[in-house]
Amino acid sequence: PEARRPAAGPVLSGGDSALGADMAAEIWGPLAEAYAEVGDAPRALAMSRQLLARHPNPAIGDRLLYASVLVKTKQDVELAALLRQLQATPMTPAQRTQFDGLRTGYLLRQADVLRESGNLEAGFNMLSPLLAAQPDDPGTLGALARLYSSARDEAQALAIYQRILQRNPTDLDTLLSAAASASAARAHG
Repeated sequence: PEARRPAAGPVLSGGDSALGADMAAEIWGPLAEAYAEVGDAPRALAMSRQLLARHPNPAIGDRLLYASVLVKTKQDVELAALLRQLQATPMTPAQRTQFDGLRTGYLLRQADVLRESGNLEAGFNMLSPLLAAQPDDPGTLGALARLYSSARDEAQALAIYQRILQRNPTDLDTLLSAAASASAARAHG
């Protein structure tokens, strides 16, 4: 998929120009997400903002799509504000599931940003509500393991990675992280 990203841009542009500016929201939104996927953040953001601007009170689905583009383009300040606005908004179960996934992704990224800046306590505090709500989620557990590793508690990080690997033993990223923690903890077995 990564190798095909440069080739995807011209294909998307061709589809974009063929459909024109009056294309339906059902096409416009996914096209904006596709631009975000291939790394064209300016076009993805412009298209998703145009989609919202079409109506004075945009539909929940369109706002969730915009939040998805914000996640993919790492526009975290704007994303945080949008997630706060959407939190109390009535949604269908499918929309609520999508919202929860976007919120979780945002919080995990923020926990990693805090960890990378050396603020391990704030990173843990960011993860705490997620750990309480979804204690077996691999993404949340992975973020917790990274916090332990940053705190140089490699044994605890390794234990968490092993817990993740019990459910998905072929997860390459987790295997590599577990190996790094095992090596640092001198757990060569």
